Amino acid sequence: MEKVKEFFKRLGVEILKFLKQVVIIFTKYVIANVIDSILVGILMLILMLIFRMPHPIILSILSGFMNAIPAIGPVIGAVIGMTVLVFTDWKMSLLFMVLTIAVQAVDSYVIKPKLFGNTMGVHPVIMLIIMLAASLIGGIPGALLAAPIAGVVMFIIRSYIKPGIKKLKEHKKKPEILRIDGPTIYDIPEPMVQAIPEQTGNAQSVQSAPVIEQQQRVAAPVVPNTNVQPQSVPVAPKAAVQAQPPEPGFTSED
Repeated sequence: MEKVKEFFKRLGVEILKFLKQVVIIFTKYVIANVIDSILVGILMLILMLIFRMPHPIILSILSGFMNAIPAIGPVIGAVIGMTVLVFTDWKMSLLFMVLTIAVQAVDSYVIKPKLFGNTMGVHPVIMLIIMLAASLIGGIPGALLAAPIAGVVMFIIRSYIKPGIKKLKEHKKKPEILRIDGPTIYDIPEPMVQAIPEQTGNAQSVQSAPVIEQQQRVAAPVVPNTNVQPQSVPVAPKAAVQAQPPEPGFTSED
């Protein structure tokens, strides 16, 4: 029961961590989108001032504000700007359309992939492909949610999938020890070291040598050979006792 409680506790912590990161990613996306709109408005203002077009501040702010709406926003901003300028000079209206297309091309292929890629932790080229594919498949909602969803997917890959794969590889590389009955080589302790004195001249030096336990040798019992027949042992004849001559200098009379 304690293990179940610990599991659900850890699961709740991981879910809260994930939701917190999702909120952070969407917040970064909103901030990046605002910065992108400001950059587009500044580019339009600079170009309109260079070509000395009328109403540069108002139309540049309009272009930047409508740029926050994916896909359809820049189109609406361009139509409104052309409608305002057509009453002043139709040439300026066409020029405004050309400038809007150029700025949107730079924004779509350079600014947004770089800005959103760095914010979401995705490579700019990958972010560009994701945004184009999402716009074609999902339309406005797809273009609007492409960047934050890509950020969430990258967070899942970096925080959960990659560490899991790494742990799995480390587990496979770890050597397995075959356990058998009785002690193995891994169960034998390191040899103890005993100090053995050794006389060298006038000085006594101490050398360390490993203590090796000697195995007791058990003598195998001798099995008698039952096939050997007993042989008669010849008895040696009794030797004749010869009288020894007396030693010189002694006689029987003495």
